[in-house]
Formats: sequence, C-alpha cells, structure tokens
Amino acid sequence: MTMRPPPLPEGTMSVKIMTWNVNGLRALLKLESFSPLQLALRENFDVLCFQEAKIQVKNVEEVKKALSDGYDHSF
Repeated sequence: MTMRPPPLPEGTMSVKIMTWNVNGLRALLKLESFSPLQLALRENFDVLCFQEAKIQVKNVEEVKKALSDGYDHSF
C-alpha cells in the first residue's frame, strides 16, 4: 500500500510540491544520513516547502545554504 497517487499520463503538465513540517531543521541537517539532494532525487519534486517552528532568525542563512546545494532559488 502506498500513499502516492498514480502517475499522470505522459505529456501531462504538472508541478509536484512536497511540504514537510520539520520542527527541528537544524538538527536534521546535522545528521549524516540526511541529504536534501537525495530526498529530491528520490521524491522527484519541483518545489519543496519546509515548515519550521524552532528556527531563530540568526540561523536562517545557515539553513538556506545547507539546503540550496543543487538549487538555483530559495526564499
């Protein structure tokens, strides 16, 4: 059983958005087993949205840098 919907027919225009309520993103990024790039390759999303409740303003740039490897845009 999977929660994934069936694939769209070939030629269908679509955007895949993945959202994740992390609640501890800095700790997640410190784990050697976590790779944002591997997540992107596995899930094949176009847009990734993280919701983070514990991040301080002073740490935002550090997190953006850690997540932006292989991506052109982040905000």
